[in-house]
Amino acid sequence: MWPRLLLNLRSTRLYFSNIRRYDTELAWTRSRFTTDADGEGRYIDGALPMVASIGANWNISSALSTSLRLRHFGERTLDSFNDMTSNDFTVVNWGSSYKIGQWQFQLDALNLFNSNDHDIDYYYASRLAGEPASGIEDVHFHPIEPRTLRFAVRFAF
Repeated sequence: MWPRLLLNLRSTRLYFSNIRRYDTELAWTRSRFTTDADGEGRYIDGALPMVASIGANWNISSALSTSLRLRHFGERTLDSFNDMTSNDFTVVNWGSSYKIGQWQFQLDALNLFNSNDHDIDYYYASRLAGEPASGIEDVHFHPIEPRTLRFAVRFAF
């Protein structure tokens, strides 16, 4: 059983001046196995069918710049029959940097709006005390990191 991936990827960058820059990226995939395996479907677990990104960058001065980026991840199948799917989610990140001589200071805000979406979902059987030995199939997930501020200092020599 071999996977077949059909991919359509588009990227657009727009430069209005040296001050403003915008970009978009969009990717679609249609992932399926080419043949059926016994007792399994044709969907590929975890395959992400759509990702979109849009960003804006501003060079406010030769020393100061800022950017804003929105990323969207579509629903993905969690089992080979496509009976279970994850929720889609969107996250926004912001960043700004300032240069003084050989020094650069940068501040980033990740997950700017403090989304509580799932970063990734899995569907499998697990077992807690008192549950059947075969376990219970359910969605397990890792939450997206909460709003995070990151500060960095660089020195070029």
